[in-house]
Amino acid sequence: MISFYDVDGRMGLKNVWDLLDWGKHIQIVSRIQARIVKAVKNGLKQTARGLQRLLSNSLAAKLIAIKRVISNSGKRTPGVDNILIDTPRKRWEKLKNLNLPEYKAKPLKR
Repeated sequence: MISFYDVDGRMGLKNVWDLLDWGKHIQIVSRIQARIVKAVKNGLKQTARGLQRLLSNSLAAKLIAIKRVISNSGKRTPGVDNILIDTPRKRWEKLKNLNLPEYKAKPLKR
C-alpha cells in the first residue's frame, strides 16, 4: 500500500493518487458503516459513537471524501473556504489538513 506520507516528487502525485487501492478503502469504510448500523439497531449507543469516531478519523474515509469532491459535477466550484481542489498537490495537502487534530469542519455550502 502507498501511504500519502511516502509521496515524493519522483513518482508524481497524480500517479500515486491513481495507484491507491480504492476498492480496499471503500471496503474499509463500508464495513465500519455496517458496524455502525448494527450497533444502532441493537441499541448500543456508546459502541455506535466509538465507531463513528473511528470512521471520521480513518484515512480511508478521508481519501474517499476527497475523491468524491473532485469527481462530482461541482468539482470546478470552490467550497465555503474558496479553495478549489484542482491539482494532485492540492488533493494531498487537503488530505494532510484533514488529519490535523485541530481541524474543524466548515458548514455545508448550499
